[in-house]
Amino acid sequence: MKIFLEPLDWSVIVNAIQTGVYIAVTDGSFGPYTHIATACWIIEGLLPYGRARVAVQTPGNKEKMDAYRVKLYGIYCILLCVRA
Repeated sequence: MKIFLEPLDWSVIVNAIQTGVYIAVTDGSFGPYTHIATACWIIEGLLPYGRARVAVQTPGNKEKMDAYRVKLYGIYCILLCVRA
C-alpha cells in the first residue's frame, strides 16, 4: 500500500538505527466523508541527507476507521522499520 517512499538508498538510515541515533515522527489523517486514511512518517539520522519519508494508506474498513487508528498505524510502521 505504499504511496510515497524516499530514499531509495537506506544505508544512512540503517546506520542511524544500528547506532541508536535516529529520530522518528509520524502523523495521520482520516477523511470522515471520503473514508480515506493516510499515515505519514519520517525517520532520520544525524546527517542532513539521511531522511526517509513514507506515506501509506491505512488498512481497515470504513466503519471502524478513525484518526486515532491512523496515527497508531504510523507508529506501527516506524516500529516495523526499526525492527527490520
